[in-house]
Amino acid sequence: MRIAPALAALALCTVLVGCATDSTTTPAAATAEPSSLPGVAALPVKFDTAAVAARCQSLLEAVDGFRQLGETDTDARLDEILAYSQSSAEWSTTTKADRAVTEAAFEQAKSGSC
Repeated sequence: MRIAPALAALALCTVLVGCATDSTTTPAAATAEPSSLPGVAALPVKFDTAAVAARCQSLLEAVDGFRQLGETDTDARLDEILAYSQSSAEWSTTTKADRAVTEAAFEQAKSGSC
């Protein structure tokens, strides 16, 4: 069963709005990603666990909506939404930290708890 485009768009907007309103912003002077600097190894991305929990909670609400529509494979739906998010133009302009928060939120939502 394919999810309705409107429901997918709603879930995507919830995730992307969470990225846009995240309180862990970086000053404009320090926007370069460590992996893009010559001679600098990629560093692990640190992120705000409260932001992960908030986005996860939004995703769990979407999962409840999927179940009310009769969906049984909610992990597959979450995977589809994340893949759709990652292929969007907004994803490429989102900071590495915000992408990590979003990906962690999806993983937690698939586990069923935040």
